[in-house]
Amino acid sequence: MFDFPKTLHQLHLFEADGVLYAADIEKVRVVEISAVMADILELAETQTNEEIVQALKSSYIKDDILEAFERFEELEKEGLLFNRGESLTETLALESERRKLLVAIPGISVDSFFDIETLYAGTNMALSYMFQHLTEYVDLHFAGNQNRKLADNVYEVDISVTDFGRLSRSINETYFGILTLHRDHETWLLPLYQYTELPPMLVQCHAPRGHGGKALNSMLRHYAAMRDYDAFTAPSDYVREFYADYVWDTSFFNTLPNGVDSALFCPMDKENRFNSPRSDGVRRSAYRSRL
Repeated sequence: MFDFPKTLHQLHLFEADGVLYAADIEKVRVVEISAVMADILELAETQTNEEIVQALKSSYIKDDILEAFERFEELEKEGLLFNRGESLTETLALESERRKLLVAIPGISVDSFFDIETLYAGTNMALSYMFQHLTEYVDLHFAGNQNRKLADNVYEVDISVTDFGRLSRSINETYFGILTLHRDHETWLLPLYQYTELPPMLVQCHAPRGHGGKALNSMLRHYAAMRDYDAFTAPSDYVREFYADYVWDTSFFNTLPNGVDSALFCPMDKENRFNSPRSDGVRRSAYRSRL
């Protein structure tokens, strides 16, 4: 259900050739609107649905007003006209003026990186530890579907990867870089290399091969499309050297080892390791599996 009041993006309403338009300054998009939609936008930030209907019922029939509500709902789903979530302008004003890094990993829930017990993939766990470490130096903004503060120095921002091209100048002014993850079945990143205004993109690679050669082929396609100031990370020198056999400029590949929580993952005392509750449970499980 689409419910007013709503916080609006910075908008500019104008008329051209007898048609009304709303220019969404934040999303760099112009959408055609009706007269009733224009009047609703004037009331959008202070009035409820019922109050808007009452205020406009002398000028428009109720069905037209409700139809306008439905159109606004469609536009909001596209991330247009309305702010989804918190007003980050006020939130960020209270934070320190640290550099901001935009993180774009489509298809993975932002929240999952900050609930270590729910992570099931080694790559996701490595990313989680890296994000925690990065927050000591920069503010992380995850491209997502709404504006909200996730943790200290960590935010989700209402920016879709499909917005990156249109918002390239704004993104470049706000962020010093874009951090993303290479997955061999995705090509969404390839078109973005044509936008020279986008800040440097660091593409993390966590495997040297696999999936019948698809991973290698995808990596080479990304390498060929990269701008001079983009780069890959490799979790080990072996991975970096593996790709060095296929490219002419190895400076695009940089070793960035996966991090671990040394307080949680550390060698046990060899003499006492079989006396620990964890080891005892493992022995009992193994014994039961043989019965």
